[in-house]
Amino acid sequence: MIKITDKALSKIIEQKKLMKNDSMKLRVAVMRKDDKYHYAMGFDDNITQEDEIIPIDGIDIIVSSVSKPLASGMTIDYVEIEKDNFNFIFLNQNDPSYVEPKEKRLDVEKNSPYYLVSNNINAVSDMLEKQVSKNNEQIERFSRYKEEKNIEINRLAIIEERIKFASELHDSLAQTLATLKLQVRVLDESMHQSNEKSMWSELEKLEKSIERANTEIRKLIKNFRSGSSEENNFFNSINSVVNDFKNNFPSAKIFYQNNISDINISNEQELNIVGIIQEALTNVRKHSKASTVRLFLTSEDTDKYLIIIEDDGIGIAKSCFMGHDEETSDDHFGINIMRDRAKKIDGDLKIESEPGEGVRIILRFSKKLENS
Repeated sequence: MIKITDKALSKIIEQKKLMKNDSMKLRVAVMRKDDKYHYAMGFDDNITQEDEIIPIDGIDIIVSSVSKPLASGMTIDYVEIEKDNFNFIFLNQNDPSYVEPKEKRLDVEKNSPYYLVSNNINAVSDMLEKQVSKNNEQIERFSRYKEEKNIEINRLAIIEERIKFASELHDSLAQTLATLKLQVRVLDESMHQSNEKSMWSELEKLEKSIERANTEIRKLIKNFRSGSSEENNFFNSINSVVNDFKNNFPSAKIFYQNNISDINISNEQELNIVGIIQEALTNVRKHSKASTVRLFLTSEDTDKYLIIIEDDGIGIAKSCFMGHDEETSDDHFGINIMRDRAKKIDGDLKIESEPGEGVRIILRFSKKLENS
């Protein structure tokens, strides 16, 4: 009857925990007045005979007999209305003002010399969207299957696997897809400006990005099938991250200094440390406006190591909030991942910054025993 997106469900569960009252249920109300639909939503423990309780994804929703037919088929979502301003929205096909969401696609006239190219790009975009949708469905079915087998025993294991999977996607495929999206936008502008040289340049970048996405998908599949990371030299992995940063952010100079000749850490530590470095450099590329970046690796003592990533960018800003423990929005998911990764390896992660003076990320960690 009523659908709730993952983002909306996560926010509702978060707000319900703050209520500290298990008897509270989510009331959804829809009223039609002057041919306009009006919506309201909030927690309520006052249930009448006219109300119906509908369990949806672990949340009990109260809908009155008046609201029920108006809310039929409605979707509740939680989106960014404007920059840093998130709110719930109600997508209701019964509402006369409802407009079907449309995806942005390349729109080129048939008589344009770029018509065939734009159609091919749209086809690739559709294919990626369908594959992501299919993967999400498979992940959801897998999660439900494990929960049905033994909810209590597997609950923590499922959460850990989801976090791991989300971290791996965010560190690899999500970054590449974000780059693809930007390159399609630039290509669209080149087409409308009839800039053939720029168009072919962007097409080459798109091809390389698609190849990178394909490689990352294959690597993720191999890692999850084997249950561990693909065996790879720790320093080679860092070199690969640094080279990707150079290719994706050529306007900034990165200085990489490694004073460690050999490192004695577990495979889990290698995976999480490389992930932290990759996420830190991604934040530099997205938020810092830096011209110089420094990555420094050294050992402080036997089996004790130090990594520093610093830049000369704008430092802490409203759009970044680096170092703020209270910031938990989706836009700052990457920072939370860095902290989670440091915690997994018993490391100490600090983020230092002043406005206009760049950001410094310091990671200290020691060799972790395999059975610890």
